[in-house]
Amino acid sequence: MRHGVVPDIQSNLDRLQNQVIGVSEGLTALQNSAITDIKLGPLEHSQAWKGAGYQDQAGFVITEVSNFNRDEFLDHDGRRKLTKKVNGNWYDVGA
Repeated sequence: MRHGVVPDIQSNLDRLQNQVIGVSEGLTALQNSAITDIKLGPLEHSQAWKGAGYQDQAGFVITEVSNFNRDEFLDHDGRRKLTKKVNGNWYDVGA
């Protein structure tokens, strides 16, 4: 057996072990920060034409726009709160 083979093998094993630990830590960080699900809250309606409409507010998405009388102006709109699931917990998007 060549002199130094065992120390070379041990050195390679040490490097491999450190790489595995790094990958494991990276996967844990990913699991703790990855969005695993999203959901929309209940629909909120607003009169857009000659109405209050919506102020720009974080965490909501427009999911409906209606023009019932088919003129050139938007009549009603709807929005829903968007939430995300991270590490088993639900959070409002934009909060």
